[in-house]
Amino acid sequence: MESQNLNLINFDQLSELQQQLGSDSTVILIDRFKLELEGLISQISNFEKDQDDFETLIGSIHKSAGSSAALGISGVQQQLNIMETMAKTGNATEVFNELSRLMEIWQAAKAALIIKSLMQP
Repeated sequence: MESQNLNLINFDQLSELQQQLGSDSTVILIDRFKLELEGLISQISNFEKDQDDFETLIGSIHKSAGSSAALGISGVQQQLNIMETMAKTGNATEVFNELSRLMEIWQAAKAALIIKSLMQP
């Protein structure tokens, strides 16, 4: 499981962030990201196939991909990049099909962050 976690999260990047911002600030950022990503998961789950909403959804996916990249949560970032590409090509069905994979990756990443005391259970 530890080697899988290394692919999910770039702990070197997170360590640098902790050194720059301090542990408390890093935990706060991760907590904010948790809210952001779980909001995105809800947004995708409840998505109505309206073109304007689809553009908003693409923007939300892009934002969360950037946030995960900044925090070194690589597995989530990679999955969101896949979903964003699908969304930009208008493939809404595939975006929804990939949601369960995003949720699996996020659960594994959360477990790794909890083990490292970077997130509350």
